[in-house]
Amino acid sequence: MKIKPGFKYFILTFLVVIFLALLVPRKINIMVSDIGRHLKNGEIFVTTGKIVDTNYYSYTEPDFSVVNHHWLSGIIFYVIYSGFGFAGLNIIFSLVMGVSMFLIMYLSQNKTGWVVSLSCSLFMSIFILSRLEVRPEVFSCLFFVLYLIILNEFKSGKISFKPTLIILFILQVFWTNLHIFFILGPFLVGSYFLIALIERNSICIRFYGYLLVVTVLAGIINPWGIRGLLEPLLIFRGYEIKVVENMTIFYSIVLHQGNILARDYLLFFIFTLLLGLFSPLFFKKFYLNKSNYVWYAVFIFFGLLTARIMRFVSFYGFYGVYFFTLLLGSVPEFLVYFRKIFRFILPLAIFTLFTFSFSSPEYGFGLLPNSEKASEFYLSSNLTGPILNNYDDGSYIIFYLFPGEKVFVDGRPEAYSSEFQTAYSTRVFEDTKAFENQNTRYSFNTIFLPSSSLNSQTREFVLRLIKTGIWKPVYLDEHALILLKNNAANLSVISKYQIPNLSEKLIVTKHNDRTGISSPWLFLIKIFS
Repeated sequence: MKIKPGFKYFILTFLVVIFLALLVPRKINIMVSDIGRHLKNGEIFVTTGKIVDTNYYSYTEPDFSVVNHHWLSGIIFYVIYSGFGFAGLNIIFSLVMGVSMFLIMYLSQNKTGWVVSLSCSLFMSIFILSRLEVRPEVFSCLFFVLYLIILNEFKSGKISFKPTLIILFILQVFWTNLHIFFILGPFLVGSYFLIALIERNSICIRFYGYLLVVTVLAGIINPWGIRGLLEPLLIFRGYEIKVVENMTIFYSIVLHQGNILARDYLLFFIFTLLLGLFSPLFFKKFYLNKSNYVWYAVFIFFGLLTARIMRFVSFYGFYGVYFFTLLLGSVPEFLVYFRKIFRFILPLAIFTLFTFSFSSPEYGFGLLPNSEKASEFYLSSNLTGPILNNYDDGSYIIFYLFPGEKVFVDGRPEAYSSEFQTAYSTRVFEDTKAFENQNTRYSFNTIFLPSSSLNSQTREFVLRLIKTGIWKPVYLDEHALILLKNNAANLSVISKYQIPNLSEKLIVTKHNDRTGISSPWLFLIKIFS
């Protein structure tokens, strides 16, 4: 029986997606991840039909209005978790990332062939695979690539206007309710609209104008209407808490002090950005078509955006694959030599990639070992709040302890007033006076901190609290630290679990997983440098 070519292509595509997906899975560090809150959002919707639109999980500002811009992602995550647990979340996340990587390679190979496309993908995978924590951002990665493909197919005449309009409208509605980066959809449409203006193609100007209007209007279809549409432009208003992933990529050097690979990661980012910036000097044939300067501008935009806000690094990587293949595709004579060279380099690079990936201690499915023990200790010991926690572990407490306990703060600055953030940001875990002001207001009974992300100031602050005799450490592992107020209600737990000589056991960490840098991929820098 002869196998049809279409079936062979399907099998090959399936194997490539699985191959790419196998690079992705990392055990979830739920103590400092937002996934717990996403799951709780989904659980509340599934069980009550309610979309959380206030600071529902906090006892400090429970009525503060919030645009829950990833509410649909929470539902999807919860449904997956209910059926397949945390390992299921890893698998789906990995598959979506695998599909996204395959699609950007598929789009790029139309310009240069598979060898060059795969080489550029490997080159930029350092950035694409930087953020491997299970998060709603993965849907934006997929939709971003889908938009590029659909708009490219429409421009080349392979898809007519009406199907393009319908598909983009449907995608934009879903994207708007899945993740805040939905604004990238209209941005990409606007890029093609700008190309049509430069080319003075009146028909394309009209078509892309319609597409731009429709994708923007589709963004209104969310529970908050116009407010939800504008949220990507307004979310940073009143931000007083410093969120690492929203900071400049250069800050990663500060967080990874002494880490040579982190330094090289930053240098490699600068190298790729400069490579694109000065590409008009080396790819003059490509820029003979003035409309191609739009692709150039988009690349520089994502580069500067990533330099300013490091959480955009994956999109810089995805678009970089497309941009660099466009450049290389404009020089056919160079492609011949490029293919010959990389046919030898690619197998070694891919083998090394898998070797380092599988050997990473973080590689795998489910949670990091012992992740749930802190919550189990809290519940089995019948501890009570109010809990003082920090930005990192709020989601953990929400997932495991809500509704019995609410949080002091969690990883959403936009869910708290600027006044509260200012009070929190006045070094509540570093300054004794700031702590006492908050303690007087909320009467803390428990302090619950992620031991995996303690800085030196917080460590010293904790030790000072213990020296006062008012606070006693009762739990410590590689994920969490719990202190109890030394009062009659907590006496039995303290007498049973008090930890002596905490200063010898409390380790300062130089960084945590929220930076956007995933070290197993940094070795690729060495390959390309």
